[in-house]
Amino acid sequence: MLSPASFLGFLSSPWHSLWHHRRLLIQLCKRDLTARYKSSVLGLFWSLLLPLLMLAIYAFVFGEIFKSRWGDAPAPSSISEKLNFSLILYVGLIVFNWLAECLSKSPTIILNHASYVKRVVFPLEILPVVPIVIGAFHFLMSFVVFVIFTSFSPIEITTYWLLVPLLLVPYLLCLIGIAWILCSLGVYFRDMEQMIPALTSALMFLSPVFYAVQVLPVAFRPWLMANPLTFIIETLRNLLIWQKCPPATTWICFYFLALVLFYVGHACFKKLKRGFADVL
Repeated sequence: MLSPASFLGFLSSPWHSLWHHRRLLIQLCKRDLTARYKSSVLGLFWSLLLPLLMLAIYAFVFGEIFKSRWGDAPAPSSISEKLNFSLILYVGLIVFNWLAECLSKSPTIILNHASYVKRVVFPLEILPVVPIVIGAFHFLMSFVVFVIFTSFSPIEITTYWLLVPLLLVPYLLCLIGIAWILCSLGVYFRDMEQMIPALTSALMFLSPVFYAVQVLPVAFRPWLMANPLTFIIETLRNLLIWQKCPPATTWICFYFLALVLFYVGHACFKKLKRGFADVL
């Protein structure tokens, strides 16, 4: 049984590590962004252009080709209705893309920096956080695009938008916890690199990114709601588009689960980190 001092150390350890190495984390993120857009003509402008292109493509595919509609609403006909429909899809997509960044980079990030494990005294726990911060940057750029196009749609900017950071903070903690788990397991199970793309694709269609929860048969809805991504996507849409807010108990449960995943991920990483040098 943990003593009070040990328990407090367990609670403070991940926060202390992230804060103590914050400057190194910022430098690694800057290096990653610089390397990603190095030698490109538009540079960081791609972080704004890509979400814009993504919005246009999905608006054309789902609005013009498939003639999709949202839930029980009629198919959009006017330009403003089509833009509104596209923005609804876009909200789910930018939430999912942040998770996809985490899933695609985390399993191999320790393997790609094996020299840090073998030769250098390095805070390895900050490596999996780098793609999460990069994903947060791209989410922010995508959100800027959303705000710009909101001014041309029926969507109103209300005080509910102020609650968005309260949703993104626990989502950030969840992603960090997932990244710690995946990167530590990825060192021992190399097949994860092959499994993750299939899992990511499946998760996209098992989450309400391109459809409303209401269109599913009632028997399948509890399974969809068991997906934590469903709550995040639906809540963000409710706050930004439909001016609705979940009850306080739902927020409390979400924060609790996010903290549990955050601490479990850190404990898993610390436990498995001891064998990294032997495996690599």
